[in-house]
Amino acid sequence: MSTIRPLLCVDGISKHFADRTTHLQALQAISFQVAAGEFVCLLGPSGSGKSTLLRMIGGLLAADTGQVFLQEKPVHEPQASIGFVFQTTNLMPWDGVWIFL
Repeated sequence: MSTIRPLLCVDGISKHFADRTTHLQALQAISFQVAAGEFVCLLGPSGSGKSTLLRMIGGLLAADTGQVFLQEKPVHEPQASIGFVFQTTNLMPWDGVWIFL
């Protein structure tokens, strides 16, 4: 009997941000697994931690607690096998989108 291992495992990750006056718990004890071939979508309102979670999965941001595993290996830094598209225009911030009909 074979055991199917997850492609991605997020195990109990939490993240908070703080400065002198503000403390924000962005994520708390998030756990899930994604198998190879599955399609997953993150939904939530602005400020709910979606981008923070994706940055931790991509190795761009460290979790305060818990760990992310990709193909059973811990993710501590950006991985060549993970692509990331940011929400804002980083390459050409001066340019907009134009549609001509």
